Amino acid sequence: MAGVAAGDVARDVVRDAVRNVVRSIRSVGGRSMEGLRQRFNDSTLIAAGGIVALVLGASITVLVLSIGADSPAPVPDQSPPLFTPAPVTSTTTVLILVHAAGAVRQPGLHRLASGSRVADLIEAAGGVDDSID
Repeated sequence: MAGVAAGDVARDVVRDAVRNVVRSIRSVGGRSMEGLRQRFNDSTLIAAGGIVALVLGASITVLVLSIGADSPAPVPDQSPPLFTPAPVTSTTTVLILVHAAGAVRQPGLHRLASGSRVADLIEAAGGVDDSID
């Protein structure tokens, strides 16, 4: 068996099983399933049916994959965009509102640049109140 592919062996086994089933059906002549049951036991019939189902499933899978491989690549959408966003420049500063409360000289809302730190908020609020420990 050296040099023989596993697919070839499986194909030969399936071919022999199908031939035996067809011969048995012909010998029964359409009378009933009893003739098949007399010639083969139930496990042999189930195994033959399973092998046929596997071969059909593999064939369908190969067919579907080969059809998908031949299909052309999708064409990207060439339509113009619905809107064009305004360019963001580095000079644009986004301001945020931050509420300061507690021991600061000017509690309340303060405008700070986005990305500011807590120290920047304390400075914007007039610094720390003298009553703090």
